[in-house]
Amino acid sequence: MPALIITTNASFTDEVLKQLLPQLSKNVAEALGKPEHYMCVGVNKATMIFGGSDEPCAFTTLSSIGSINRKSNEKVSAIVCDLLQKYLKVSPSRTYIQFTDSPPENFGHNSSTF
Repeated sequence: MPALIITTNASFTDEVLKQLLPQLSKNVAEALGKPEHYMCVGVNKATMIFGGSDEPCAFTTLSSIGSINRKSNEKVSAIVCDLLQKYLKVSPSRTYIQFTDSPPENFGHNSSTF
């Protein structure tokens, strides 16, 4: 695992997601030192406001078994913010990222847990 889930009010097309998702998957896995074949990335559209404004914004969660620390979090934050700005026009100043380091027994996969 890691799992990166982005919730945003920004408009996007399927074509944009086809470009964005592989870049998030590859670059975030690399920043965490994790194999990309475990990386899960999703984008959800929602009605949201940030700071009282409905301008494009995003709330992102990254869960991982290990590799959640200051150094990797800073790398991931830069990657996510850069790509959200490039593809979804969401300013880094309107993006929150929540990092969660999860114990392996709390993540299920392939009919078991890690």
